[in-house]
Parts: sequence; C-alpha cells; structure tokens
Amino acid sequence: MVGRIRSNEQLLTSVGFRRAIEDVQRLGIVIRYRELRPDTLSLELGNAAFTGASTEYNLGRLYLAYRGTTDYSSGGALDLQHGERRVGLYTKSGLSWEAVR
Repeated sequence: MVGRIRSNEQLLTSVGFRRAIEDVQRLGIVIRYRELRPDTLSLELGNAAFTGASTEYNLGRLYLAYRGTTDYSSGGALDLQHGERRVGLYTKSGLSWEAVR
C-alpha cells in the first residue's frame, strides 16, 4: 500500500496500528491523526502529551506500529503538531521536540 496516502480507516485495518492509536487517544496524548505522505503520519497532540510520563513510550509504540503499515520504510516519521504549529518529530532516531520560538 506504500505509494499513496491512506485514509484513517485504511490504516486501522492493521491490528497493531489500531491498538497503538487507540491507546494514545484513550490516554489523551493524541487527539487526531492523518497520513500526510505514504511514510509520514501527522498527529495532533493533546495536553496529556506534555504532562504524561508515558508519552515517549507510547509514541514509540505507535511509531513502530505505523512503520509496520509502510513495510518498514526507512523514512517513516510521526509529525507532532499542537494547535497550529509543529512541536516535534518521532523518527527511527527517537523523539525530538522542537525548540520554542
């Protein structure tokens, strides 16, 4: 399925992805998500992403599950948004938060 942007419904057909996204939504870490490119998932973060002790762990689980839906594309990423701005990125190198400007 790599090569075109998929709907959330298409992404949810992966059991691992469905479990991981349901967990981060239940915890309030992620409010909304959508695929920007075939290897990049945009996440609208909730306030719990900045106060929860398990944010990095749960984003890591989601990242691995998402990469599984891309046949483990080397360029896979989670683009982290809050409000109208990018606040971070999760890649194979791990979580990196953007500096506040």
